[in-house]
Amino acid sequence: MAVSSRARNSWSCTTQAHTRPGEQRCLGGYIARPITLHISSSQADFDLTALWERKLDMALQLAFPRMFFTSAYASPPCPCLVDRATDTMVLFRPSGEKQFQVEVRSNPVVWEQVKATYQQWATSGKPDVTAYQFHVDENGNQQVVLPISGRATKPSTWTIAQPR
Repeated sequence: MAVSSRARNSWSCTTQAHTRPGEQRCLGGYIARPITLHISSSQADFDLTALWERKLDMALQLAFPRMFFTSAYASPPCPCLVDRATDTMVLFRPSGEKQFQVEVRSNPVVWEQVKATYQQWATSGKPDVTAYQFHVDENGNQQVVLPISGRATKPSTWTIAQPR
């Protein structure tokens, strides 16, 4: 199954084709905004290597179809998620060996949703993209299903398209 493309460590502005009217087109536009939520977190709560190694991509893509991963700053590099649907950036700023600060610019609820997606992914055994299954039923409904694995008690299902 093909996963939609996302910006890969992009420092440059996105093109007009990828944005809607009024959306930010440059990462700098998000960074310049005021921080609406600033909290401390740790690897025990959210493992940043899942972002850097792109292991969390499929779960995030299903939960946030208009979100992409990139990094900001050079020393140290800070992973960040930009959700174009809510016009929100979540930046993870390392503050110790297993500690980091979460900075949200715009909608602070997005961080809670990202964290819930991470927890669901972790509970499911941290599945790789190959664990997800694509189903199309006789009516043309399209779903992605993650079978029961890890500590999950039921399969996870996302409807991605329904015929009109």
